[in-house]
Amino acid sequence: MSINRVLASGRVSYPARIIESDDGAVCVRWGFVTWGPRRNRLTGDWENFPNYLDCAMFGPRARAVSKLLKRNRQFVLDGRFQWNKWKDPHGRDLSKLQVVVLNIDDADYLSGRRASEPPLTEANIRESARSMADLPDGSIPVDTAL
Repeated sequence: MSINRVLASGRVSYPARIIESDDGAVCVRWGFVTWGPRRNRLTGDWENFPNYLDCAMFGPRARAVSKLLKRNRQFVLDGRFQWNKWKDPHGRDLSKLQVVVLNIDDADYLSGRRASEPPLTEANIRESARSMADLPDGSIPVDTAL
């Protein structure tokens, strides 16, 4: 048995493209770049070099996530590798390795470098509900048992 798991941090290299099938299934594809060290054979110095990844996300979350995937924004991806092969119009065999993203986190938000609103999570919803329930007028009905 082998483990097919990818965990990478990096930046969006090209923005998301939404692809919707005839039956309504949603797929979002985007480019992602990570940087790794490599020794320069001529100078002997260590240099950073880019690793470009093609990413895809499927399902209902994909459309919402696509709005966040702006060029150069930093994320942490959790997913798995998927190898695809097909024939081009000339009959040649082509293939590509991509990362199917299962979870994605905004690294800029996690590191505190971005002053945007927090991502919508179950914990954030509960906290918002609790803070609204503490309003003095009590006129806003809130179900805090989420």
